[in-house]
Amino acid sequence: MSFQRYPEYKDSGVEWLGEVPAHWGVLRLKNVLAQKVTDGPHTTPVFIDEGVPFLSVDGIQNGELVFDGCRFVSEDDHAEFKRKASPRRNDLLMGKAASTGKIARVKVDFDFSIWSPLALIRIDRNAALPEFVEYILKSKATQAEIDNYCTANTQKISAWMTFLG
Repeated sequence: MSFQRYPEYKDSGVEWLGEVPAHWGVLRLKNVLAQKVTDGPHTTPVFIDEGVPFLSVDGIQNGELVFDGCRFVSEDDHAEFKRKASPRRNDLLMGKAASTGKIARVKVDFDFSIWSPLALIRIDRNAALPEFVEYILKSKATQAEIDNYCTANTQKISAWMTFLG
C-alpha cells in the first residue's frame, strides 16, 4: 500500500518517528477530549435476566465490544447510571482496572451502561478522529506506556489518568 506524499514535512522532535507532515500538530490526549473522562457506577448493581446491557472490562474482547453473555440492569438503574456515563457511537472504552489498557470503540447505537472498571473517553471530532485515537491507544508503544503507569496489586490498578495529562 502506498500513499501520496504531503507537500511539506517537518522534524517531529521524536527520534524514532522522524519527519511528519508539516501541518500535523502534537496534542496531549486530554486536549482532544469532548468531556472529562468518566466511568460507570462504583457499586454492584442488581442484575436481571433481561433489560439494558451492562458491560464491564470483560465486555472488551480482541479490541471489540462483545454483548453476548453480558449482564443486564433495569431501565431505572440504567437511567441513573447514564447520568454519569452514557456511551454512544465512537466513544472509546478503556479498561482501567484488572485488564488495564483494553480498548474498544463503540460501534452500536443502542443504549447500554458500563461499570467502573471501564473508562468512557469521548473524543472531540473537531480535534481528532475517534478511529485514529483508538488506533493510537491500541498501538504497542501506547500499550507499553499504559502498562508503565499501572501498579501491581492483587489485580492491576491503573494510574492511567496521569497518562491523559
